Amino acid sequence: MLTKINVSRIVRDHLATLRINSDPGAKAAPISWADLVLFLVLPLGIGVSLAFVGKVDLGRVSDPLLTAFSIFAGLLLNLLVLLLNLMQRHPSDTMAKGAEQRKSAQRAILLEQTYANVAFAILVSVTVVALTLAFKLVEVDQGHALITGPLAVWGAWITTAVTLALAVNFLLTLLMILKRVHAIFQTEQPSTSSSP
Repeated sequence: MLTKINVSRIVRDHLATLRINSDPGAKAAPISWADLVLFLVLPLGIGVSLAFVGKVDLGRVSDPLLTAFSIFAGLLLNLLVLLLNLMQRHPSDTMAKGAEQRKSAQRAILLEQTYANVAFAILVSVTVVALTLAFKLVEVDQGHALITGPLAVWGAWITTAVTLALAVNFLLTLLMILKRVHAIFQTEQPSTSSSP
């Protein structure tokens, strides 16, 4: 019933890019603990710290968050289309030999992983926009809020922590995407032995 909106595959594919070995046949490679801490634990820690200790009010930063993440979602959708184009233009060359075959396989892996990271970043953008909109609809300081009392306060803190954690995760994922797109660009360039 919900298969059309099931995004678990996007999350799984993104987490698979955090594996130590990125060879095509290395599906059972262990996840890099350093990457897990960097992309999951650190953002969660920052989000919780800012929400509970730093007393960041999501209501004050909701408009810039909505604007920024809405724009990023659109831009990343365009990048997704460009990656699909590159994947179709450069399918893995099974007829190549030696170094050229390794380069083709590495390019295919890099394109697949970048695609997974971009799709995940879009998912995070949409989630941040949805959480921020939900927060704006049920703000605690409004006298006519839908939810009131301690539940509203805890809900606001948790929503703020999760939203900020996702924002930090998004920024880190965006840096990873930038590095991968740079690497893709370098593999697309013909190798030259002399520089101008």
